[in-house]
Amino acid sequence: MSRIIALIDMDCFYAQVEQRIRPELWGKPMAVSQISAGGSASIMLAITYEARAFGVKRGMSVKEAKKVCPSLEICMVPNLPTMNKADLSRYKSASDEVFDILTKQESIILEKASVDEAYLDITEAVEIACNAESPEQIIERFMAHAAELFPSTFIADGEDEKLESDQRLARIIKWLDEDCRMDSLQLNLAVGAYLIEKIRKEIFTKTQFQCSAGIGINKIIAKLVCARHKPNQQTIIPPQFVAKVYEMTPINSTMADLQMVPKEQILHEFPEQSIWLFKIMQGNDDEPIRPRLQQKSLAISKNFPGVYKLRSVAGVEKWVTNLSAEFSKRLYEDQVVNQRTALNLTISFRNDEGFYNKTVPLNSYVNIGIINNLLSFMRSYNKAGDKEAWHPPIKNISMSASRFREGVDSQTKQITLWAEKAIQRSLTPDESETKPRELNEPVTSKCVTSTEAKKKRSDSFKTVDHIPQPSTSKQSEQPELIQLDSDDEIGYEIVSSKNDNDLKMERRPFYYRDVVNDEFNENYNEIQTSVNDSTMHSEQNPREKDIPLSERSAIMSRYMPKNLDDLKNQEIKDMIEQLPEDVRQVSAQM
Repeated sequence: MSRIIALIDMDCFYAQVEQRIRPELWGKPMAVSQISAGGSASIMLAITYEARAFGVKRGMSVKEAKKVCPSLEICMVPNLPTMNKADLSRYKSASDEVFDILTKQESIILEKASVDEAYLDITEAVEIACNAESPEQIIERFMAHAAELFPSTFIADGEDEKLESDQRLARIIKWLDEDCRMDSLQLNLAVGAYLIEKIRKEIFTKTQFQCSAGIGINKIIAKLVCARHKPNQQTIIPPQFVAKVYEMTPINSTMADLQMVPKEQILHEFPEQSIWLFKIMQGNDDEPIRPRLQQKSLAISKNFPGVYKLRSVAGVEKWVTNLSAEFSKRLYEDQVVNQRTALNLTISFRNDEGFYNKTVPLNSYVNIGIINNLLSFMRSYNKAGDKEAWHPPIKNISMSASRFREGVDSQTKQITLWAEKAIQRSLTPDESETKPRELNEPVTSKCVTSTEAKKKRSDSFKTVDHIPQPSTSKQSEQPELIQLDSDDEIGYEIVSSKNDNDLKMERRPFYYRDVVNDEFNENYNEIQTSVNDSTMHSEQNPREKDIPLSERSAIMSRYMPKNLDDLKNQEIKDMIEQLPEDVRQVSAQM
């Protein structure tokens, strides 16, 4: 049977992530903007359809957007605490939630196209569904319950963009009754549309995120119609309508005109690509869906435009250090989640004279090694006569890791096991404390306030919402102290510090709840509760439950010590001796 391919695309994804954090913004004109290098609001990154109706467009400044839509709500992308650089972790975590759902679909090949897009080869799933009933039974059931089974499906036939809701439904029923009865490929597309409706509904129910989809016989066709009826709708494109849809879409200046060029001329001008071009012109593409969820590389980059160019040695060293620390953290998190290790490190920078890059073996994830590699490379291009100056000034610094191999080194495994154990012991807030959004409707979610949470501290088990970690920010250095019922230690963390190149690991107790917003607060607003040390490794805790994979990375950053490869064997032993007994037993067996 012919392939059935779908593209699922999250609608205004960054905006939806922010709306879930602030439910009062559902259904309102809002946009997501990013802080520029100078610390002021930059251009719009994501815009809701309510805002687009007022004329707000991507690329506008906040000032321009507010001028066309005074009621526009602006949500800023958070910055990493140690640098003026966007922290996209909340959007990545939300994306992980969506892909967790997609990976659990049976008989489907999944290819991650971006943080908010995925191609699905649903051919096998369609075949299984078609074998469960006769074609006649499927068609009769689809026609009788079309409004329920295809609530947001359109058929791209060149006239579909003009249809009202009742006309859309009548068109589907007519297509089922006429085309699907006569052609098995059309029926397969109908079954595929039904399956994608179910998947999109599941994504919404579990995450509150809406998405659109395109369904066709290949990736190009699915991509072509995916955005045709955005937001929160999907489009099928039967093969007989491909040429007509080509003519009526913005790409007609290329595709429709290309069809008018004689084949002999195409063969002469593009001898190697001619076969591919002929197929694309007809809407045919045999590119397979390649199972891919993991990134092929990990990267971090920072631009320094205009007056923000780096002109001093101190400035370059500061940013190299900050970027390397964040990059090292991401590498360790990827190692824990994906159980793989990068082998190559590519370091690069751009100045007023050009772009320079170098690839070296990545022998260690320790940030001091990354710092030394990058600074050593960059210093050879510093032409400043003053030893404190840097010339030509730096416009960009970036680094990336690639060539991953499966597995984790034994030294890192001890810490990985400890972190895995800690995740399993963590607790999540009561699910009853948030109310899911109804499909296509705004919602006001019930969130636990700080005052309400403090009243719950008389419970014998405390809800783990956040585990404090040391930070260089002033806010974290002076956390809000909370009066407890007793002076007993309520939690601890293993902290690494490095002074004069001497790495130390210590068990640091804490007696307060750090109230700085973090990844958990993105989902549960201001739930602020204390951590009871006994709940972190109690086998009998009745409120204990697994943390979803999408939240593992956020939690892991709280537990993962830095500079692991700098540890001596005795230091590892001393550190493990400070861990809970059950974790020590697991580590001892490795």
